[in-house]
Amino acid sequence: GGMPPQHRHASAGYPGTRHSEHRQSQTPYLEQPAAQAQYEKHPQQTAHVCVRCNQPIASEGLGALGKAWHSQCFVCVQCSASLAAGYVVNDQNQPLCPQCFGASSAVRCPVCQQPISGPHIKACGYSWHPEHFVCVVCQASLQSGYVDVQGKPLCVNCSSQTML
Repeated sequence: GGMPPQHRHASAGYPGTRHSEHRQSQTPYLEQPAAQAQYEKHPQQTAHVCVRCNQPIASEGLGALGKAWHSQCFVCVQCSASLAAGYVVNDQNQPLCPQCFGASSAVRCPVCQQPISGPHIKACGYSWHPEHFVCVVCQASLQSGYVDVQGKPLCVNCSSQTML
């Protein structure tokens, strides 16, 4: 028996929907750089200077992250791939291609520091490999239950004796 599975996570990240609660676990929202046209509306302004190469932008340029870039200068900070088709911003407000962003923002287990791709346990503000989700005091497995003591997972037994 049982209930049919509910497909709650079927939203494919429609444009305009940003998920900010769990940024690491959501598919990143792809930003689109703005076209050159916005610069040509203001001929009285001095030429925009590319934030990457510090050279004036004469024709091919785009706006992103509140700055001006040559099209060829707007690239991923890690792999230098062109970001004209779209980009994701990391925590340092740097543009990344979606592939590098996925690799750099991988959720990591707080015990082994390795990326988590498969099944995991969310607890105490972290995601854990199931085999690493153990009591910080006695190392007992916490698969059956735990108590969050000041952000650290403890088994029920240790939590009743310990105030960290």
